[in-house]
Amino acid sequence: MAVMGPGATFMYLMAATWLFLGPFLMVGLGALSAARRAPRRRAGLAVTAGVMLFYVGAFAVAGFRGFSDPYFFGDVVVGSLVTFGWLALPWLIAWLLTRRSARRADDTGPIP
Repeated sequence: MAVMGPGATFMYLMAATWLFLGPFLMVGLGALSAARRAPRRRAGLAVTAGVMLFYVGAFAVAGFRGFSDPYFFGDVVVGSLVTFGWLALPWLIAWLLTRRSARRADDTGPIP
């Protein structure tokens, strides 16, 4: 890592920490985004959007080698889709499970 430049070192550390911590953060944000209270739901959605934009944008900027590179846009699109999928899948699963459990808690059914 000492041979890499500061930008490459930053991207390596960001990718390495995100691979291990990212799914847990996105599961928490997904559960927060499906909360019953509106302020918590709005805060969860805002933080989720910020995290997604930051990571997809950071990887797109890090891969920029100039517009003359014929593979630049393909690399950016594929990298962004992979990063977005890594972000969105745990969030979506947590959001769906939280909404389902909240709906079941609200549905008490008839009292005998």
